[in-house]
Amino acid sequence: MGRVLVVGIGNPILRDDAVGLVVVREVKRRLEGSGLPVTFVEASVGGLDLIDLLSGYDAALLVDAAVTGRAAPGEVFELDIGFLEDTTHLGTAGLSHQVDLATAWKLGRRLGLPLPRVLRVLAVEAADVKTFSEELSPSVAENLPRVVEAVTRVVREVVAACGCGAAPGEGGSG
Repeated sequence: MGRVLVVGIGNPILRDDAVGLVVVREVKRRLEGSGLPVTFVEASVGGLDLIDLLSGYDAALLVDAAVTGRAAPGEVFELDIGFLEDTTHLGTAGLSHQVDLATAWKLGRRLGLPLPRVLRVLAVEAADVKTFSEELSPSVAENLPRVVEAVTRVVREVVAACGCGAAPGEGGSG
């Protein structure tokens, strides 16, 4: 049986930047006792540190805030991860905290790290990622139940896609 990692990414004191942390915490609560081989992690890291977290898992789901201006606050959408393999930034690394996910992913692949063969990235449109607050903005908080439901569905899809799920009749539905 394979292993799946679900990572909520964010800063817990920067208002909507914490949405990945909040959502993953709630999804974990919902799926406790489901029998799914899922590890949940809350992280305030990126780049090389994030690749280190992903290493050794068969599949992973990342959940983070995004400010695109193309979606309503609290709307969840999936990022096209094609950018992970097409990066041209590998030669511009510098300090580890300056390495973006795409560059770190490509470096990990070149180094032969055991990175997940299934990777999905969900973003939640944020309204405010600059205000110091431990509370989500009202518009993001209002949409939280829908976001949690969407992420829960994708967790199950990731488990199925990597063949990591419990056999039929085992575990619970979460």
